[in-house]
Amino acid sequence: CGKDDAISIYAKKPTDNEYQLLGNSQLSLPATRQANAGRPALASDSSGNLYAVWHDDGDNGKRQLYFSYFDASSTEWSTPELLVSSVFQSSNPDIAVDSLGNVYVVYETEESDFTDISVIHRGAEGWSEPYLIANDVGDSLNPQIVTDDANNVHICWEDHRFPQPEIFYCR
Repeated sequence: CGKDDAISIYAKKPTDNEYQLLGNSQLSLPATRQANAGRPALASDSSGNLYAVWHDDGDNGKRQLYFSYFDASSTEWSTPELLVSSVFQSSNPDIAVDSLGNVYVVYETEESDFTDISVIHRGAEGWSEPYLIANDVGDSLNPQIVTDDANNVHICWEDHRFPQPEIFYCR
């Protein structure tokens, strides 16, 4: 939802009656293409905690990734934190949480002449550095991430390194 020069992001669990405010983002120039929040993704854990990631282009039009979580015990969202910001675009994230509470985010990045795929994770030590998993001639797009019962991480994406797009996978 947007009003004046701010955008607000809301979310709710299926058991909630009303939406909770996830975060606010100030627009640097109202009524322009600047500072658009988009492509939100949610994951949940067995305790009912929610984890959200999205991109926002409020840094002079350069997309960055933000993260926030909903603590089921306090029923409050954390203050959104800047997750990935660099000289390259970071966009179209997806998120997963394993049974140990580790959070994984996969996203598109423009670190080369083409769109690549990177992943970052949060464990007990905090957030890792981004790790590039797809960097080849041709765009890599629309990454998806899940964890399985053994806490293995699975990632797939649309890849355009060949004449016809293909689906790539890594674990």
